[in-house]
This record gives sequence, C-alpha cells and structure tokens, in this order.
Amino acid sequence: MQSGGAQRRQDGQFKQGEPRRPLAFVAAEGLFARAERQIALLARVRPQNLGAECAAWAAALRRGTHGRPAWRYAPAGELGGLRRELASAIRSLAGLGALGQLYERRAEELELEAMLAEQVDTPSFGRTARLRHPVRRGPEHDRANELAAAWATLCVAASPGACPTSDDRRHPDSLINLLAREIAQLGVPIRVVVQREMQSKAACGDGVVFVRAGLPLLPSEARRIVAHELHGHALPRVLARSHPFGLLRVGSAGANDDEEGRALHIEEHLGLLHDGRRRELGWRHLAGLWVATGADGHECIERLRQFGCGIEDAIALYARVQRGGGLCRELEYIPAWLRFARALHEDAPLAAWLARGRVSLAAARVLRSEGVPPGDDRATILDLSVASDRATG
Repeated sequence: MQSGGAQRRQDGQFKQGEPRRPLAFVAAEGLFARAERQIALLARVRPQNLGAECAAWAAALRRGTHGRPAWRYAPAGELGGLRRELASAIRSLAGLGALGQLYERRAEELELEAMLAEQVDTPSFGRTARLRHPVRRGPEHDRANELAAAWATLCVAASPGACPTSDDRRHPDSLINLLAREIAQLGVPIRVVVQREMQSKAACGDGVVFVRAGLPLLPSEARRIVAHELHGHALPRVLARSHPFGLLRVGSAGANDDEEGRALHIEEHLGLLHDGRRRELGWRHLAGLWVATGADGHECIERLRQFGCGIEDAIALYARVQRGGGLCRELEYIPAWLRFARALHEDAPLAAWLARGRVSLAAARVLRSEGVPPGDDRATILDLSVASDRATG
C-alpha cells in the first residue's frame, strides 16, 4: 500500500487499481492471530491455586507468621516452533517500508510474549518481563509515579450496605445485566461469559466480555466496568472486523497498553474514575514499581498496608503484579492514560483511531501518514464521541 493512496469503496475494499497488500502482511495477520491465541500469556501467568493460596497467606499474616504462597501454574507450553515462525515473519517483513515495520514490531512483541509464556515461574521470567513492561523514566512516567503516590493516599468512604453480585441476573443493576442491556442497545455481536476463577473483576476477549462470578459490586462500579471493558476494549475489536487492513484486527505493538489508557479516559469522561478507582490504580502502579525493582511479597504487602490497604486487598494486588514471576503489567495503565490525554488534546483525530481497532498511538500515526483509511465513520457509538466531546469541550 502506498502513501496517500488507500481509500475505501462502499463495500469496504480499496478502490480498484490500488496496490494490493503484500502477501507478507496477509500471512503475518494470520500468524499473529494464531500466535496470540497460542501464547495466551495472561491465562498462563494466573496461578491455578490463586484463591486458596491467597486465603492461606492472609490467615498466616493474621496469626503473625509470614508464610509464603506456593503458586502452582499450568505446565509451560513449548512454543519454540511458534517463535521460529515469528522470527521468520520478521525476516520476510524486512524492507516493506513503514507499514512493514509496524508488522515487524508486532512480531517482535509476540515473540517476547512467547518467551514469557515459556518462562512462567522460572528465575528468568522477571528479567524478560522487564523487556515487555520496563520501569521507564521521562516526564510521562515520572508524572505517573507522582500521581500513583498521590492517589494511593486518597481517603475513600466505606461502601454503604449490601450490593448486587456481578452475576446476579435478578438485579437490574448487576454487572451482567448492565452489560447485557448496553450490548443489546448497541446491537453488537459481543457475548458475556461468567467465570469463577479470575484475578480481575472483568476481562475482554475477541467478541466476549468475561465477568468474575459472585463479586459484590456497587452499581456505580458495575457501570465503570461496562465503560472500561465494553467501550474501551470490546467495541474496537468488533469494529476492526470490517476494516480491510488486518493489523487493526490483530493488533499493533503497544496496542494493548494504549488501549488501557483510552479505557481509563472513557471512565474519566463518564465521571466514573472516582477516588476509589484512582486509589486502586495508585496501589497497583506502586506495587508494580516495587516488584519490578526487587521487592518481595512481604515488603510489598507491608508497604501497601501503610497506605491503608487491607490484608486481603494487599495480597490480591501483590498476586496480580507478581503473576508469572513479576509481569508487572500494571506499570502501563497510568502512563497510557496520560499519553492518550495528551494525544486527545494535541491531535483528537489520531486518538480516535483507537476506537476503530487494536492500534497504538504510534502505529496510528504511521497508518495515517501512509494513507490507510481510518475506518467506518459510522463507528462513533460512544468511543469517537468521547474524543470529540473532550476535544471541543
């Protein structure tokens, strides 16, 4: 595809006479989709005995003994063949210009995540994880550290009384019912699946939102999760299906990180980035910094408790950042939120690209400069209106 020449017809294809995408791009898209499913990094780094070990550790701490969790993970997969395929794809993409470099970088990111999947619960996992989620310096990251420290000290009122559980189908304001109504109103093909063992309250896959079973949630928190998971994560994946440029479907390098920043912006825009959520993000970010720089579990939990974090919450936070041996993905959220806010202020049309597919801000700049069309302008449900409202308000 040549710079400035890619425009779509009504049927979503490029105009007749435009150059076809290189076969290497088409092959890479299929490989990337398969690789992401096969690697399944976030599933692999979740301990199989998470709940039992967290409960046992909390009981030990209350008794005044330290204890130590004995996380048990699924057997590591052998991904050497997949890594070789990704390395071969990187070679085949060399010399294909700026767009080819986007594919190269995504192949490199997936190769790194495949390495992590093979190294779960080994001494090398943390070192490799710092390549994927490093402790960075610079204005954006220094500001994120400052915000995390400030947010971690926020005072939050106790929740008033009982609230519905996440999967209570009888309560109109439960998470599962709020999701179902919003999905029906939008008319999009997204399923809701309840799972009993999850570290997060909810999560997103391709065409599916996963909900953790039996979790008490205030209606305001359930609405926040709908905004984050459905509008921030699930909808861009669905909208990307109609885009003729497959990278928006399979993801560019850094897309998963910038997507979190945009999802947090949506929370903020809707008035749902409340003090409790900010405090949680602050705790997560600080715990990620501590673990990434060598703090052990007891040190991390003690520091969290000094901020007023309860024993169970502190253990759950540590387990989240430490998963697999120190993934520390939580380091990405606040910097990505700051990065998205800056892009929205300086170049709102660029920020709107993230509503249309799985692309990072950096990749969106390249796609736009190379003449790739941004996608169906009908895809303005909440996502693009959020960008335009913020830009004009």
